[in-house]
Amino acid sequence: AAYMLGRTGGGNAAALAALVGLFGHTAIEVRLAAVAAVDHLATGGSSEAVAKIDALAKEEAGRKIWKDFAREALPTQSRLRHRAEK
Repeated sequence: AAYMLGRTGGGNAAALAALVGLFGHTAIEVRLAAVAAVDHLATGGSSEAVAKIDALAKEEAGRKIWKDFAREALPTQSRLRHRAEK
């Protein structure tokens, strides 16, 4: 479902918010699908996604789920910040 929202949800703020809400999911596969979809969907950046990733980094520092998620989330966060600056 996250993949399909990323492919078809362009310009849909509700779709973006729903995907960002999945960043804190307990299953790493769900988190990774959501962050990949947001990366595709948020062509103009997303301060909401950047803030959620920052919050998770603080809340989950040192936990395995964060270590696994950070490998994709942090580069995506950087791209989202860069897109928002353009």
